[in-house]
Amino acid sequence: MQTAKDENIRTPIMAMIDIVFLLIIFFVVTSEIQQDVVDTTIKLAQSHHVKPQGKDLGAITINIKRRLGTKRPKISIAGMSFKTNELEAFLKNARNRFGDEIPIIVRASGKTKYREVDKVMQAIGRAGLYRVSVASLDVGKH
Repeated sequence: MQTAKDENIRTPIMAMIDIVFLLIIFFVVTSEIQQDVVDTTIKLAQSHHVKPQGKDLGAITINIKRRLGTKRPKISIAGMSFKTNELEAFLKNARNRFGDEIPIIVRASGKTKYREVDKVMQAIGRAGLYRVSVASLDVGKH
């Protein structure tokens, strides 16, 4: 049996449409941010023995790129440049905020000397993070 109160109940369609549009905008903006994390100008080192891993969306991606005419490579996370000691402080702050299980992906250009990659790896270790993977370009077996 319906009462007079049941007949006046309506769903506010305009409010629902506004929420849907806000969600669409949110997902478009966050997907673009995720693309800015990877420096696409880096030509990765080639690997014959390591299988590529899937993307981890919660990972911190550290890009290391050799700069011509300088001794130090450019170290960046999501477009922000860091020196090694600044990187360590950033990672310690991230560990304190999110825990020590944050996955780290290190992307270094093939022309970057390993000692520079090692400095970054040591900074990651000193920050207390251990879930580290190094990205490389899989060229298959020859």
